Amino acid sequence: VFECADSPADAARVVLEQTNAHPDLKVWIILTPAPLMSADLLNTIPQGRVKAVSADCLPQQLAYVENGFVEVALSVPTYQLAYKGTQRLLQKVALAQDQHGIERQDPNRVTKQGLYRWALQLQRWGYRDIDQKFLMPRASESAAR
Repeated sequence: VFECADSPADAARVVLEQTNAHPDLKVWIILTPAPLMSADLLNTIPQGRVKAVSADCLPQQLAYVENGFVEVALSVPTYQLAYKGTQRLLQKVALAQDQHGIERQDPNRVTKQGLYRWALQLQRWGYRDIDQKFLMPRASESAAR
């Protein structure tokens, strides 16, 4: 476990330093989006040297999935969380309906093969800083559209 600041540059620096300091390191489990919020690591860690699993997949992180550094990103359905929470509050307060239990929100599994679909989902949720190359279907994804 390595702690890092929430600034993308500082977090990326920690990942790079620790990757270099531990040549036997094969996998990163990244629980905060900070290290992948800038392009700092894209060209500094040799491709294939280490793989990562990320706990998010925001527009700035798509390139890491594309180049294979992040093998899978488990991303929370950001806008669905707010929608579902608002819906439950409305039902409880305005409609006086009992709300029991916790509504499960499974993470979205984002891989290289699903980048186009995920980028479209991010766009539908209102994200505007998506690199246009991710919004164009690849041959393998256009058939699944």
